[in-house]
Amino acid sequence: MSTVALIAVAAPSAYAAPLCQGLASTIVGTAASETLTGTAGNDVIYAGGGNDIVNAGTGDDTVCGSTGDDTLNGVEGRDRMAGAAGDDELNGGPGFDHLLGGADDDSGSGQEGNDVYKGGPGNDNFDGGTGSDTLYGLSGDDIIGSTSGSGDVSPDRIFGGIGNDTINALDGSQDLLSGQDGTDTCTGDSDIDEYSGCELGNQA
Repeated sequence: MSTVALIAVAAPSAYAAPLCQGLASTIVGTAASETLTGTAGNDVIYAGGGNDIVNAGTGDDTVCGSTGDDTLNGVEGRDRMAGAAGDDELNGGPGFDHLLGGADDDSGSGQEGNDVYKGGPGNDNFDGGTGSDTLYGLSGDDIIGSTSGSGDVSPDRIFGGIGNDTINALDGSQDLLSGQDGTDTCTGDSDIDEYSGCELGNQA
């Protein structure tokens, strides 16, 4: 895998940068597998083809995967990251991040901050990390929740969506676990969490 050092270069007038979540990309990967590194500013990064690693850097960044199994790392700032085709890994990092799963089986963590995660049609595995997170499994048989431990007192809201989901909230805070459609299993802190639409697993 190659490492790409990215410096803004004036593009020919006929060149149109690919869009990432509706924004023109400022850093664009190639068809190869590579590592893309953002700047200290607010970047818009499009991974391109191959199995890429994106380290967004500081700033409030917008990051998009493409074909291939990509790893998208938010690092710092309020980042917006979206997977695409392939089994992608999305990691929010510090800050209030918005993460969107792609078409296949995605994984990752919101890590620090109050994050929002929305899964895609695949079977996703995602942990909100610390902070007050809102997680939506949407389609697929997902494993979602927050298992950050008793030191996290921030409440989470976790919704399974369509499919047979496993929802875990073992963080010591008062969380909402909602299975919604499908046959879902919810495991949490039995004395303080609120449950709906799911079978109870082994409660902590």
